[in-house]
Amino acid sequence: MTKVASTSVAPKENPKPDEIWAMAAPNLVQTCISLARAGDGTALRLAMERACPVKERAKVELPKIESAADLPRALGVIVEAAANGGLALTEATALCGMLSQMRQSFELVEMADRLEVIEARLVGIPGATSVSGGSYRQ
Repeated sequence: MTKVASTSVAPKENPKPDEIWAMAAPNLVQTCISLARAGDGTALRLAMERACPVKERAKVELPKIESAADLPRALGVIVEAAANGGLALTEATALCGMLSQMRQSFELVEMADRLEVIEARLVGIPGATSVSGGSYRQ
């Protein structure tokens, strides 16, 4: 029998996450681009996020909103920021949606207050009934 000289090779350390990413990234990017070209929406979004990273969140200082009367001024600030490029259209749309919800809340509170006043005036009027069918008589 022939003896084979054995050389002991020290086992290679496990690669670090950064090294793994550096080796895999080119193939992953190419796969993502191929999938995006084939119509995969998620791959397209990932490729676009990589190619066109989102800017740091814009900060818009809105005026204090205490009533519906304050909403047009706040809306103007948002529109101006979007027009000047300081606010992404998606962010401006989201903020406008929030202002719309605030407007609805203000309107609901105002209608409830008005209804309360009307109902208070109806107390004691003969024949007046509430929405629930009860009488306003005391």
